[in-house]
Amino acid sequence: MQVWRSTQDTPTTCIGHSVTLLVLRQWGGSTLIRELVEIQRHQVTEEKSTGFIEELECLYIPGPRPEYTSGRQQHLKRRTINAFEEHRYVALSYTWQASLYEADVSSSQYMVQGRCGRGEEPSPVRDSVMDRVTNYMHHVSARLLWIDQHCIVQEEGVEKEIGMQAMDQVYSKSRFPVALLARPVQSQDELRLLIRILDGKFVKNQKTGSQLLPGIPRQEVEAAIDLLREITSDLWFTRGWTYQESYKAGERLKFLIRHAPSLRKEKRRSQTYLGNMREELVIGAVKLSMEASRLCMAYEGRWPESYIPCDQVKNRLGKFTILLQTHDGNGNTQTPVSMTPTIITDLTSRDLKSNWDRLPIAANCCLHSVRLNSIELKAQGRSLSLALLAQCLLNGEILKNNPQYGLNAETAQHLPIASFLKQQCFYGLRSPSKSYGLSYNKGCRFVNVKLKKEGIQTKGHLWKVDGLIPPDTFLREPRFSRPPSTKVQLKRLANELRNHNQSSHIPRQLRQFVDKLEHTREDMTFAMQWKLHMAEYVIDSIENSKMLCTARLLGGQPGCAIFVVECDRDKYGPHPRDRPRSPEFGDTDSETSWSSCYDSDQSSEDAMGGSAPEDPNYIFTSFQPGKELDRHVSMEVDSQDLDGYKNHRQSPRLYAKRWIHGLCFFGGSPRKDVIFPWPPAIRHM
Repeated sequence: MQVWRSTQDTPTTCIGHSVTLLVLRQWGGSTLIRELVEIQRHQVTEEKSTGFIEELECLYIPGPRPEYTSGRQQHLKRRTINAFEEHRYVALSYTWQASLYEADVSSSQYMVQGRCGRGEEPSPVRDSVMDRVTNYMHHVSARLLWIDQHCIVQEEGVEKEIGMQAMDQVYSKSRFPVALLARPVQSQDELRLLIRILDGKFVKNQKTGSQLLPGIPRQEVEAAIDLLREITSDLWFTRGWTYQESYKAGERLKFLIRHAPSLRKEKRRSQTYLGNMREELVIGAVKLSMEASRLCMAYEGRWPESYIPCDQVKNRLGKFTILLQTHDGNGNTQTPVSMTPTIITDLTSRDLKSNWDRLPIAANCCLHSVRLNSIELKAQGRSLSLALLAQCLLNGEILKNNPQYGLNAETAQHLPIASFLKQQCFYGLRSPSKSYGLSYNKGCRFVNVKLKKEGIQTKGHLWKVDGLIPPDTFLREPRFSRPPSTKVQLKRLANELRNHNQSSHIPRQLRQFVDKLEHTREDMTFAMQWKLHMAEYVIDSIENSKMLCTARLLGGQPGCAIFVVECDRDKYGPHPRDRPRSPEFGDTDSETSWSSCYDSDQSSEDAMGGSAPEDPNYIFTSFQPGKELDRHVSMEVDSQDLDGYKNHRQSPRLYAKRWIHGLCFFGGSPRKDVIFPWPPAIRHM
């Protein structure tokens, strides 16, 4: 068996902007695809340790809590809680290494009870850290503290590994996660500038995204961005484990930023954003992230040639819902990409004592159920970069694999894995609801993935489109009438499809689905919930004059579906039934252009080749509920293997085209294996 050569500073262990695909290929003993196939053999079943969370060790200060602990000796004892039920504990995120703004002095003021009640010993955590977090405990009236140096076994072994793997849950379940930033706010000008940023005084929201408010001098905007760059230069923003802690804590995470006592009066004027804790600013991490992202996007939109770079602020403090959104100019927003490539990119820029820790951190942040054994991979001299890519693919990440759309090998060979993943991942995800684009995108993944030399194997259902249904087929409700219930609308849709001489299968399935809805008294299954959600989307699409198409399962399997064909009204104009009778449109309704329209996202169209869209022909779907993540794929595909398809043994090769939503009835038909061939960018390396 050929393995990759391993030395301390080779591409097998390093990850960063300099380790390109070409470097990985030159150092390897085989092609990149063969390496990915070999790496997948090192999967490990690593169920999250519920026992660690059910018996979570925390610290507490017995007796009355002092209002301010600095300079006082404190004795902390241990207590075990079930964190699935008890959330009132502070989960501390900090850097073990002291920053330039801190004294690197071990604690002499804090004595901590040993495990199993064995005596006391001085805490190895810096006094400044313990002072700040215990003061914060008093501020939020929380008696319990979770801190990794005391609450995870530090000796190498199984117990430490269990604790490390469960750390993401510790922060996600804490009611009071807090991050200690060392760089203080040093002047009144900085504090006022920070307040203006948090108050959104620089930016307004427009249909095309964030824009700077008129009349604000450029130097003031750049001063605000410089302050954000200073804040994100804090050591905390450079560490890999703190990235995971921040990501998993989510909206509850607070930043503690110290300030001089002379700024107390100025701080009181804006306690909404800054809190009222003594000599600390208590700032919502998500609030700061959101406003920083809006400011950077607006600034770059106004002055794209600027010499003040925003990359550091966006990479370290960026809000995904803002940075990954696209705007169509009509007030509609979509998030057409997965968060995974951005997470991997962010992780590669963070420092870690062990580079291989990136693998479990990526798994925790990206909700990976399939994990790789980093100990085995490291011992064999495998590439960490390729291990990260393999883990993403094994967990269903979708690549642009159509030769017309993605990167070519010559361009890809100069990219590191993170950049390759960002540019090669599928573009054009489309949430059925505007309210949860990124939440929906998390589940846009293949199921039961296996990496083969031919490509990425997964399971699902294949559909053949058998008819288009123009919008004027359906009778819409008067604009000002009260909309009927979903069940009534589904019954009406079934009747209209039957009257339109469509196959009897879909109307019958719709009526049976309504009967099930009427008799469902308890919580619905994932399948029922998804069908109801898609049924509502189909009905809403009819109200918005979108075209539908019907489809049947390939290979003679029982099953039928109805999909929504997204149309670009700016390109094709209003539907004939919506047009006024005038010489401008002629005396007859011409539906020629409407019969071939598809895909309203111009940016998606540009990314996928820029050609005029065609009618959908074949569609691939796959749905699977999960413990942490429900997966759902519904996309139009190209394939030369599907003409005359009759369940032949060889898995058909599919090429991803565009996302498409629809209501599917599978008729009990099992999922079949399919292959998405490797993109040319990696196939030729």
